[in-house]
Amino acid sequence: MDIVYKRIRARCTLVLIYWKWVFFLAITEYIGRRLRYHRRTQDITIQELSETTGLSINFISSLERGKTNASINKVDILVKALNIYWADILPPREK
Repeated sequence: MDIVYKRIRARCTLVLIYWKWVFFLAITEYIGRRLRYHRRTQDITIQELSETTGLSINFISSLERGKTNASINKVDILVKALNIYWADILPPREK
């Protein structure tokens, strides 16, 4: 009985880790898409944003595609450069 419990608990832990990772990836992609949206609506190129922020073109492009993670500081630099609010890029709260 003890072995069965440990196996079930291990599987549940793996499932939980998996879903946390999926949620994290979804957030990363969402923020990237929102940054791209705001950049494009202001007719700013990635190169111009790169020059303004000091972040590389490759980094900004990867972030917008949800392929890389960014620190809060780097996202804050982009938010300020685009003259938007954090609320503009974060997913809406569920009620």
